[in-house]
Amino acid sequence: MMATIALAATALTGCSWFGLEPPEPVTCAQSGPPATAAGETAPVLTIARGSTSDLVLVVYADGNVATHADADAAAVAEAGAAVAALPRYAGGPYQGGAVGSWEGGYLNTCAVDELHRLAQDALWSDPEPGQPQVTDLPTTHFHYTDGGSVADVAVYAHGAGYTSGLSWSERRVRDKIVALTDFLDANVVADGGTLPVTELQIDGNGAVGADFTWPLAATPVDLLGDAQCAVIVEADAVTLYTYALENELDVSEYNLAIRALPPGVAGCQR
Repeated sequence: MMATIALAATALTGCSWFGLEPPEPVTCAQSGPPATAAGETAPVLTIARGSTSDLVLVVYADGNVATHADADAAAVAEAGAAVAALPRYAGGPYQGGAVGSWEGGYLNTCAVDELHRLAQDALWSDPEPGQPQVTDLPTTHFHYTDGGSVADVAVYAHGAGYTSGLSWSERRVRDKIVALTDFLDANVVADGGTLPVTELQIDGNGAVGADFTWPLAATPVDLLGDAQCAVIVEADAVTLYTYALENELDVSEYNLAIRALPPGVAGCQR
């Protein structure tokens, strides 16, 4: 039996406000992973969470899926790992959080078709999900494209089940978006292991102080520049990633954030 990725770990899913049961996986005659690797085709759906919109899931046009996970030293990529030739921006700022890693998976061919149907039903036409009367919960950001049109929808307290203060239409919008993430929870097959990390994004102001140990020749001040953001690639990315994992690099007190980029997704976009 194929194992599915549990999106509950990223708090993306939740019971529908109608009380509907999560869907069964879509059966497909043409099952199995795509012949291409994650990042070889453009993202069609990305999901990010929190005030800094940290990506937690990327679905690519070919059905590949990358899911963010905490990393350990065993997940360090080798310098010669394959990289997509043309990274593609997935939408939203990208900073903060743990450096992490990305786990591979996929959707079957017919599940990709159903994903597009659900995403278009839930995210097109600037739907208004409202703001339930509850505090201290994150916002989930959905970025979807069919290759032409683009939808960006932010949902506060997605999947938490709170409906107080919401209109009927806002509840309907939320129910459709929950149906989308429930569908992903049921249909993303975990079959790819840890994806190579060959690009990192760092954010911050670079004012780290003389006591900060940094493994690269270029200092954070040099790298970040006026943009206060930089993408580290190839051998430097492997060096920094390895150092961050093996030394539990604590950047929070220095106003720095280091995060692994998923394959085929460009960093430092605003």
